[in-house]
Amino acid sequence: MVSEQIAPYVQAAGRKLGDFGRLGPLSPELAEPVASFASQFEATEYDPQEVYAMLSAPNASYAVVDGSGKLAHISLAYPAEVYNDIWGSLGKLEDYGSFGDDLTDGRHFYYEAVATAPEYQSHGLATLASSLVEIEARAAGYEEMIYLVDEGAVAAHESMGARLTDRTKTMTWDGKNHKFYEMCKLLDDQAISKALQTIMTEEDLKQYVAQAKAAPTIH
Repeated sequence: MVSEQIAPYVQAAGRKLGDFGRLGPLSPELAEPVASFASQFEATEYDPQEVYAMLSAPNASYAVVDGSGKLAHISLAYPAEVYNDIWGSLGKLEDYGSFGDDLTDGRHFYYEAVATAPEYQSHGLATLASSLVEIEARAAGYEEMIYLVDEGAVAAHESMGARLTDRTKTMTWDGKNHKFYEMCKLLDDQAISKALQTIMTEEDLKQYVAQAKAAPTIH
């Protein structure tokens, strides 16, 4: 599960949190355990078919932290223009909405933290995953990151440098409506460094940035 190519560049995070890497290429038989993991810690059920579609999409990049031999965190990330293709192919585009022009301008990358196991929720795994994905997305030529946050998480994301757009969407589960806001974090070394300073050392970050620029893993 752990990418040998990436692991050396996140050694500080690895010592504290387990190994950061990618789960893939995803095979159909892995979709069910990944969906089960996500559903176990989230309020919504994940369909294995949806998980497979998301993680096997063209140009998909998905982060996984494997702590003590088990999954600890899953994130999804891919070029925003792929977003409509995924949900359209499942016939569920209306359920998940659209980001309009942001999906087709070639400048935006989509990121979603799917699930973090309870014992890791205070360890900054989503911050680690999103920041490292942003480094790679910028190295591949993308300018902004799209991700959705609920009302309770807006302030925390803005404090990390995210910019709130005027686009929102409502998703319903457990009989309740949940309002989400679209955030676009500017890809900025200083903001990423600040977000990661308690997770990895400055030298580790410099090495990772250099590696990403030399050979972007997102295409």
